[in-house]
Amino acid sequence: MGPVRTAPAVSLPVLLGGLATTALTLMLSYWLSDRFGFNAMGFYGWYIVPFGPIVVGMLAGSGYGLASKLTGFRVKNRTLVILAGLQMVAYFAAQYVEYLALRSAGGALPDFVPYFDMMTRAISFTTDTGRSGQPLGTLGYGVRLLDIIGFVGGALMIPAGMRSSAYCDDCGRYMSSRGLGTLPASVKARRTWGKGAEDKAAYEAEQATAQSQGRAVHDHLFALAEANNATDVAEAVHLMKAGTSDAGTLPTRLDVHLASCPTCRKGVLSSQTLTGQGRGQTTAPLASVPVSPDVVRALDA
Repeated sequence: MGPVRTAPAVSLPVLLGGLATTALTLMLSYWLSDRFGFNAMGFYGWYIVPFGPIVVGMLAGSGYGLASKLTGFRVKNRTLVILAGLQMVAYFAAQYVEYLALRSAGGALPDFVPYFDMMTRAISFTTDTGRSGQPLGTLGYGVRLLDIIGFVGGALMIPAGMRSSAYCDDCGRYMSSRGLGTLPASVKARRTWGKGAEDKAAYEAEQATAQSQGRAVHDHLFALAEANNATDVAEAVHLMKAGTSDAGTLPTRLDVHLASCPTCRKGVLSSQTLTGQGRGQTTAPLASVPVSPDVVRALDA
């Protein structure tokens, strides 16, 4: 038996892509601050939520996700550790470049470490009336820490989210995903407060029946997919779409998705239970089954 090869934690195109967007984002941030006095990193919510650093970090780290998608490099946990370290270095490098720019402009500045300490202690927040508050002193290091957490965390959001994306190991590519339809798993919500026990029992029975019927259609579809019955799967999905146009407005529904590899056409049929609407919506994985290229082609037809 030959040696087992371990996949690299990160690839050169991913590194270059992320470092390029990081450099461009930090350059833009510095230009906006120098030209217009707009500090993109300075937006905080309730003095503790680093909205600005998070957004700047997301823009900076977008190249990691884009390069990973284009090259098919799969993001792993150890990849994120390396990227986090790079973004921390980028944060301090940006501080040092800003220091050098001020120094080259003729500013009488101390060495970088005393300068960084001075600027950190001088951090202050602007009030709602536009007045600048008092320097935070030592507490400024708390803001620096939030800056770093927001910037690094924002940079990792896109590549971290790609870990859960469907991936074809055979072809080394991320799968493309699309929704196939939504099945009802409840009836429309209606008020039962103040109703009699008989009305409440009838409503609960309707909910149970709708849930049972939705699960039956769902399980039948997934059984066909598991049996590699391409024609019947495509027909079942067609019928599901035709009969459940308003399912998305119900309190509980079953969402069905197909992820497929652009190269070999193998895919994964998956579903999840959606409960609630809007910001109160919750999602729970329900089922997942691999499907053959024949099934994918039938669903694409």
